[in-house]
Amino acid sequence: MSNQTITSTDCNEQPTSSGKIKSAQKRLFGLSIQLTLAQIAPLLTSLFVAGIIASFGGQVFSAYMLVSTINITTFIAASGLMQALYYLFGRALGRDEPQIYRATMIAARRWVWILSTTCFLVSICIGPITAFAGIDPELSRLAGQLGIISAFGLPPMFSVMLFRIHASINGRAGQVSMLYLIGGIITCCFALAITFFVDLDPSKMVQAIAGALVASNWILALAAWFLVRRPPLVKALHGKVAKIERQSAFSSVWTIGWPVALVIFLESLVSAISTVVVARFWPEYVPLHSVVLLWVTVGLVIPLGVAQATTQMVSIANASEDLATRNKLAYTAIVISIFFGGLAAVIMSLFPAELGTILLGREPIRAQAGMLEQIMWLGGIMLASQSVIIVSASALRGVGITRAPLALAIIGYLGIGVGGAVWLGPVLDYGVQGLWYGLIAGFVITAIAVTYKVYTVFGPATNTHSQGKVISEAEKHFTKTNQLIERKTL
Repeated sequence: MSNQTITSTDCNEQPTSSGKIKSAQKRLFGLSIQLTLAQIAPLLTSLFVAGIIASFGGQVFSAYMLVSTINITTFIAASGLMQALYYLFGRALGRDEPQIYRATMIAARRWVWILSTTCFLVSICIGPITAFAGIDPELSRLAGQLGIISAFGLPPMFSVMLFRIHASINGRAGQVSMLYLIGGIITCCFALAITFFVDLDPSKMVQAIAGALVASNWILALAAWFLVRRPPLVKALHGKVAKIERQSAFSSVWTIGWPVALVIFLESLVSAISTVVVARFWPEYVPLHSVVLLWVTVGLVIPLGVAQATTQMVSIANASEDLATRNKLAYTAIVISIFFGGLAAVIMSLFPAELGTILLGREPIRAQAGMLEQIMWLGGIMLASQSVIIVSASALRGVGITRAPLALAIIGYLGIGVGGAVWLGPVLDYGVQGLWYGLIAGFVITAIAVTYKVYTVFGPATNTHSQGKVISEAEKHFTKTNQLIERKTL
């Protein structure tokens, strides 16, 4: 499972002052905050919209959450491939290779088209997918209708994601935060307008709100298109790029990104499978289960922002061969993830009824308060574990290691998580609570394993000079690619 070797650079490593490391840590904090703010707006918007839809009844809310779970699973998995851009863009900046940056941008646009088309088709087919899974026919019918509408909002989301990565790498994370804030406000206004001025049956109202979400996504994409054509972001859009460099960049995104995408897909798939299992065996608890998963997603806002900042800054430091700063950044990020993940988990454990009421209202929560208390604290443990996993994997991604986390995720998420959930839930008949025990077992074990992998790569946290340059699968890919380019240009 080892996919990297360490070469000694003790004789060449330049001493790095503690002041320089502290400065890098401050930049990590600042960038993490900016990227976190960029995700808070859409998440709060999702909560707001989910709260409105919940007021129309449990059936339409379950259909909406089912569609959201499936679409978020495919979108996050597909966008996982795009996470390779943090490493590739950061590597190009750290090595001062503007032509490689431009080639990567061209390749990223091609991937945006491929991924958005794939997710569009999956959303269109949600009706048949849920029917095949044996879900209640009426719930499947409602989900199928929402899936068709929601499909048209997925392509602009990928375009905005590319803008977010490009802007963040070039020091314009603040623009990203502002863009998402404006998009969230527009979405909320659309949803409220439909609620107050449109009088339809509940299913039609939810479809109208889904259409409003699609419209706001396209407005956001148009705004991103305008911003990316202004200095300094526009500089990466112009300049000559050789065909072989474009081809190399396209394959690099795939080589580095597919393990990341698969890890994220497996992580999201666990949530999707659990929702389908609950809908199949305990449909009355789908709203509660969905609420817990939604709060887990909300709690991961800060760790996700830290993870993106970590990959970006670690990749630049690694490409610049500033190894002490690279290592310190990795461990600092993990400490942040433990703190905020743990804090969010405590909040979920202490206030289950209050958190459930925000989305479902007092009456539904009062009727099922006992079950919510039993699974909300388990969701908190899942959240804390995911926080550590996400940030630890991002540190490894910053040095080009992506396949080791994949192997650990297959064992932890599928083997232990999903297997344990099905075994303890439907098979042994421990119900929804048993299903959650199986899920958190997989996430906790994976968190421990990925953190240990970081230790084996970066060395002890107290000795930032102990580990040398990492020769990962990504660097091996670049070596082969450069040799191919040299042969073709001779």
